[in-house]
Amino acid sequence: MQPSKREPVRLRRGWAPTILIVAGGLALAGLGTSACANPEAAPGGSGFANASSAFDSWAAFTDWIAASYAQAPALVLGLVALIAVPPLALIGLLVRKREAASLEVSQLQTQVRRVSREAAAEPREGVRTGHIPLRPLEAWIEIVNAGEVAPSATQQRYGLRRTLLRIGRETDNDICLEDMTVHRYHAAIHRTEDAEFVITDLSSAGGNGVVVNGRAVAEARLGSGDVIELGNARLKFSAAPAS
Repeated sequence: MQPSKREPVRLRRGWAPTILIVAGGLALAGLGTSACANPEAAPGGSGFANASSAFDSWAAFTDWIAASYAQAPALVLGLVALIAVPPLALIGLLVRKREAASLEVSQLQTQVRRVSREAAAEPREGVRTGHIPLRPLEAWIEIVNAGEVAPSATQQRYGLRRTLLRIGRETDNDICLEDMTVHRYHAAIHRTEDAEFVITDLSSAGGNGVVVNGRAVAEARLGSGDVIELGNARLKFSAAPAS
């Protein structure tokens, strides 16, 4: 009995571009690996020879990409997408986490700070802390601990040029404080007809309230040097005769 002759294996024509692309990629990868493993294989081991070898490898790689794309564009595009998708997905995940972490603090609930004070049991009342000025004053508010309660603020000093100045956590306030112990609309400072400055508590009865010079007040006339506390935020009121 004579052994039957095996027919030579013929590759389908449709698979030829795929095999060429994969084989070319593996060959270039092997070339790059051997070049990195034996950097002195170039004649003389000079930097110029290494640079020339790297340039030739890159030129061969680009020629291979062009030839592969001409034979099987869909396969080349698929390989490129397979390589590019994981880094892009990772970048998108990092951006999404960063956006979630930078959620507007104005949408979060205010944290009521419980601090024991000597006058904590007393109801908030209006106190006079300033004096009737003899001439018009220029006044301003300074955020003492801006790095803690307003890290995004572009300035730490706000002039009281308008009749009303609002302070709170919402971005539409004149002074925006980002700390969670500050209410969305916490307080307002207005100029009276006698050219005085009065601060008014806008927070709820069970909120953190307004503290002027260590005393909780519902409304108080401000004098230069007064320290105002709104939750964890500390502000300083200053005034001087108009120049």
